[in-house]
Amino acid sequence: MNRITAFAFSRSRFTLLLAGAPLSLLAQASQETIQELEPVVMEAPVAPSEQLFLPEIQGAKIMGAKKTTNVVLEDMPEIVQNNMREVFITTPGVNVAEEAIPARSNISYRGIGDPHESESVLVLKDGIPLESDWFGYPTIYYIPPIESVERVEFIRGGGALLYGPQVGPVFNYITASPREDTEFGGSVQGFGGSYGYYSTYLESSGTNGQFGYGVDFLASGADGVRNNADYSIQTGSATVTYQIDEKQSLRIDFDAYSSNNGEGGRLTTLQWDANPNTTTTPIDRVWIQRYFPSLNYIYELEDGLIDVKSWVGYQDRFSRRASGGTLWYKPSPPYAAPTTNTPYTNLDRKEFYFVGLDARLRKDYDAGFTDGTNTFTAGATFYYGNAPNIRENGVGTGTTGPAVYDVSSETIYGAVFAENLFRFGRWAVIPAFRLDLPTISTKENYNYGAVDPFTGVINRPLFDETITSVAPLGSLGITYDININNQLYTSFATSYTPKKYTDLGNPTSNRVRSADANVAYNYQGELGARGSYSTWFSYDGSVFYNYNTGIVETLNIGGGNTQVSNAGDAVFFGIEAAIQGDLFAFIDAQAGTKLGEQVGALSLFANVQLLDAQFTSGQFNGNTPSYAPNHIVKTGVVWDWDDFIKVALTGQFVDDQYWNDANNNTGNSIQSFLAGGGAPWVPATVSPQKIPAFMVWDFSVEISPIEHFTVLGGISNLLDEQYYSRVRGGGGGIEPLDGRTYYAGARFDW
Repeated sequence: MNRITAFAFSRSRFTLLLAGAPLSLLAQASQETIQELEPVVMEAPVAPSEQLFLPEIQGAKIMGAKKTTNVVLEDMPEIVQNNMREVFITTPGVNVAEEAIPARSNISYRGIGDPHESESVLVLKDGIPLESDWFGYPTIYYIPPIESVERVEFIRGGGALLYGPQVGPVFNYITASPREDTEFGGSVQGFGGSYGYYSTYLESSGTNGQFGYGVDFLASGADGVRNNADYSIQTGSATVTYQIDEKQSLRIDFDAYSSNNGEGGRLTTLQWDANPNTTTTPIDRVWIQRYFPSLNYIYELEDGLIDVKSWVGYQDRFSRRASGGTLWYKPSPPYAAPTTNTPYTNLDRKEFYFVGLDARLRKDYDAGFTDGTNTFTAGATFYYGNAPNIRENGVGTGTTGPAVYDVSSETIYGAVFAENLFRFGRWAVIPAFRLDLPTISTKENYNYGAVDPFTGVINRPLFDETITSVAPLGSLGITYDININNQLYTSFATSYTPKKYTDLGNPTSNRVRSADANVAYNYQGELGARGSYSTWFSYDGSVFYNYNTGIVETLNIGGGNTQVSNAGDAVFFGIEAAIQGDLFAFIDAQAGTKLGEQVGALSLFANVQLLDAQFTSGQFNGNTPSYAPNHIVKTGVVWDWDDFIKVALTGQFVDDQYWNDANNNTGNSIQSFLAGGGAPWVPATVSPQKIPAFMVWDFSVEISPIEHFTVLGGISNLLDEQYYSRVRGGGGGIEPLDGRTYYAGARFDW
């Protein structure tokens, strides 16, 4: 049975006692002294699903010295509605800016970057990027259903050396492989809950000879607590595996996703205080479709591995959002000039076509100057993305209208990388290098939009920008094994954030050409210790320091024009610590009892991140970066008894935090105000200056009264906390969340 093994070290011991004598001599041995042989102790690594952080070598990748976490979802009762707050409850420092609609993911880490649509972290599914456009528009509109995910790999400093861009960490959702113990297995489950919530999930998998298969489908939705806060999601995947021979295997996946959701609108402070269930945008809506097949080929060498992934895909994002203003478009055929002051909606279609290839090699070898087996990895990545973006003006609930602008964008990206793990007794030294070569371009084909509020036209030329960056990255990691169960680790790594399409040119702005083409680098240092004591206590703790340079800023240069510049630097440093213990296992170890056998495991866990962050240069010099709370504390208890019952009570405590880098309630800086870029202050009834501190508890339970049948249920926001964790600028506001909600369901498996 899996248990929460939070931050357990990656090895366990297996003891074989070899003793005995030929059967024909047993009768004669009754009066003789039997010699007891010395035990033979063998050591083996624990499988990835049984430990909280990843092994040093995983496939064709080196994880050693990197701070990693392996989030095993089976350790908790079933998580519904892709609740990221519960998914990462055992992971310190992950800051989730929640929305009531689970169709999107908003995550940041250590205060670096706006969590909006997880733009500052890299999100993968089985090693393949899930971003809309990996570079130019790195937003997340799709997460695989948590029901289909076995575990989540969370890789901090050094993740950029493995996978490429983004200054934040890497989240890799690992989905289940086809079952090998049956030709036909599966499960079906259904949920119902508050505000019309429903969810149906079906999955089946099996293996017959050299072939394996897996299919799953999820249909989920809810009415929402507010008007126009409903959502509907349909998503499914299919997997086929083929074991070519003992060394070669092939896996083909196809994923499809469709969702549509209303947007009830964000609130001012005054509206929030009066009624947080107020709807301010009754017709706003977003539709998402995504389709992507992938292919994975693995060749196991005698002393290594070849791992090749390729993928291709398409995503369509269409939104209708009311914009209180005048309908503007070109007053010539095929459209006639409109009547002034006609209310309109913005109809935005962003399409993404992409293809990628990632090839990796691992080679294990011995060298005379080292002690033990060394590991070398190398590889190359290619990615191409094409992203047309069209806006039309509409009226009411219509979904078509006159053209406003048309923008074509493109990314061409290549990378080569290498890493080596050298062993010197208890020490391991791990240098790595990566060279990224992204070319990002965006071209405005036409723009009839009302950018200038006085003239109704743009007062700059149509943009046509291309930037090619050369981004060398490096890292150095060192580990020291104190003993078989405890380790010291340290690493220094670089990462970067490339320019986005809107950094090069924004069709809704009078912004002129960027001041430079440099990427924004981040330098990360970490020093920590991790390990376990016996089977009942484990820990991981570290201190970290991040220096983020060249943060992209928009500067007002007068005349109604702005300019994008790499102008700001910021530092982030702090402490992360996590502990976990099995109380019953501890009592058994101390008192010689058998509580673990009799009543299961009672796991208690707690983790904390303490953070100090500050801008050290740029227009926000001295300010605190947005979404950088001084502390995030998470804790909980899970009782798991022999596959009969599993109960979890978890909670998190988040300190107050600024929602914009200007540290005020508008997002405008004093410098912007002095240059005519807008007032630095508005009444507090419009937007809050800070997101207040909050505390949220969740309860969930699974009971299996008979074999193959499980009853599930839970209460989200158990204490009915009235809070919000997300505020948007630019005419946005507070993102309201639901209060206490309930859900219940059942699962049948075979």
